[in-house]
Amino acid sequence: MYLQRKTRSDAVSQEVKETVFKYWTYEASRPAGDRKDIVRIRVGKKEYLEHEKHVLEKTQTDAYLDFMAEHPKIKIKQHKFESFKPFFIRSARERDRRSCLCRKHVEAQMVFKDCMKYRKTLSKNSGATVVIPSRLTEAANLTLCQKNDGQEYHNLKCLK
Repeated sequence: MYLQRKTRSDAVSQEVKETVFKYWTYEASRPAGDRKDIVRIRVGKKEYLEHEKHVLEKTQTDAYLDFMAEHPKIKIKQHKFESFKPFFIRSARERDRRSCLCRKHVEAQMVFKDCMKYRKTLSKNSGATVVIPSRLTEAANLTLCQKNDGQEYHNLKCLK
């Protein structure tokens, strides 16, 4: 009797918490594509809990509205719903949206990395300071002409 605290009458039940957790994990988000994407949270002194990073597919408000549409019997406020979001779910950033793993892109990335390693060794041996891009898009921006204001892509004349 003295070991367990008395729960409030308006407290959210454990079943509702589990339902919200499952919704956040399996319906509102997806696992990140990269195996290096791991989220850590500190549990204690030199103790961490690790989990694969999940990326939100929609906004938190949209997730709440979809949850309420799917589970009309559950009465929960949006702030409380968002407080039950697991620690490993993060909002999507630009690099999380890039998920093309087709053969052409993977091979181009491998060739680019090897070329940049070779370029680093040449610049170290010659002693000259050379700009070494870290990504393929950065190399394209350095070699191609500038984009005009409001354009997403480079000019076709510049590419030819």
